[in-house]
Amino acid sequence: MLIQLSGYRTQGKNFRDLITNSAEFYANELMRKDLARNISVDIQIVKKMEKKSNGDEMGSSLITGQCSRPREFDLEIDGSHRTTFILRILAHEMIHVWQFATRKWIQYEKKDIEKWKGEIFEWKGLNYRDLPWEAEALEKETVLFHALLEKTTILDDYMDRAMHRDPETFYEGDYAKNH
Repeated sequence: MLIQLSGYRTQGKNFRDLITNSAEFYANELMRKDLARNISVDIQIVKKMEKKSNGDEMGSSLITGQCSRPREFDLEIDGSHRTTFILRILAHEMIHVWQFATRKWIQYEKKDIEKWKGEIFEWKGLNYRDLPWEAEALEKETVLFHALLEKTTILDDYMDRAMHRDPETFYEGDYAKNH
């Protein structure tokens, strides 16, 4: 999988590694290896995305290549949250990449009609959680995030490097006062 990463908080190698390794893990968990290998994702970490979208958006995913056989995607992730929550947002958006790449979810030029599991779906006027692709992503994001924690050391490695870099300022609040 080809991953490009840019934006807020991406200057540090530790954070870049966390995001790219997590995206790669999510893709390999969701997709066949041959499909995951042919996916290209441009991830933009955005500062305070919720403010720009009236408080209701923490991530987005768009097909940037051919809609008939999607393999290229742009993701936006709100980087203003805790690291673990950013990883959950990333999991959610990678589920959408999987839905598009496997043609489970097909978007058309016409904005209010899409195809879900082979059926035309008109979503105008529906709430976010009532959209079937969102319901599936919301259901699977926690499972996928927990798989990252249980099957890899990606987050542990990130935390270890962050603590090693500056152990005196790593801990904050009551923990730092008591230890």
